[in-house]
Amino acid sequence: MTNHEFREWLKGFFEMSEEGTLLNPDRVQIIINHLNLAEAVEEGLDSFNEQLRADLYQFREDAQTSPPDFNVLTDDIKNRILD
Repeated sequence: MTNHEFREWLKGFFEMSEEGTLLNPDRVQIIINHLNLAEAVEEGLDSFNEQLRADLYQFREDAQTSPPDFNVLTDDIKNRILD
């Protein structure tokens, strides 16, 4: 999976998800796994994907993560990927 293919994959996830579908810990890990695959295939991430992974790592490490936080995270990433 390339950097571009990752973004298309994530875009497809959001386009096919029902309205109100939120990211959760399992989905965050799946996205990180796919970013790691893109990094392995292309020997690096582009700046968009690198920032996205950093944001996901930071979010995952936040001990105060709650359902409203997942709503904010989902909206943020959805807006970035669908623009």
